[in-house]
Amino acid sequence: MSNHMVNGNLPDHLAVALAWQPMATRAPLATLFALDTRLAGIVGQAREAMLAQIKFAWWRERLAEVADDRPAGEPLLSAIGSTWAEHEEALSALVDRWEQMLGDDEPMEGSITIFAEARGAALAELAGMIGAEAEAEAASVAGRRWALAEVAHGAGSVVARTMGRALPPPVSISRNLRGVAVLDGLAARSLVRGEPMLAGRGAVLAAMRLGMFGR
Repeated sequence: MSNHMVNGNLPDHLAVALAWQPMATRAPLATLFALDTRLAGIVGQAREAMLAQIKFAWWRERLAEVADDRPAGEPLLSAIGSTWAEHEEALSALVDRWEQMLGDDEPMEGSITIFAEARGAALAELAGMIGAEAEAEAASVAGRRWALAEVAHGAGSVVARTMGRALPPPVSISRNLRGVAVLDGLAARSLVRGEPMLAGRGAVLAAMRLGMFGR
């Protein structure tokens, strides 16, 4: 399955982070980013909560199925089957947490926390999947910071920004998770500056430094 078919519409900061992930371990991260982006789109484009909930239920049901029983013709489902087989529980949790963000224009600390934890758990699961179990906690923190930076900017949440700035600072992450290191560094920068994760030339240069050196 072509990676482009799965992740061709990623937000710029995710596309940049993914570009720095080693090719050998890029596919599962691409799938995670693509699913997260799809779920974000359901929330962002929701006009009626019930229709959005039907879409979330569809994803939850598909992820609960054996890969061979899933409907053909959906590139993202195929990618999940080939890159996240037997690890779909973390993705299903992400579906649940995105659903809880429906209609939440000013998310409260509780919903922000569980959303951030779901992203963190997904990146921690990824670390284990690619043999980087020792860095699962660093990946988890990166996932939480990524969530908090996006909520802080996208929803203008002071609570999310405060929570994000209270997290432990980014640490050096091995090349196996270099895309995660880039994402974490951009999120930390965003939380400090109060701007989008890939705003301006400085963010691009920061991504290059993170991609080359991991910190």
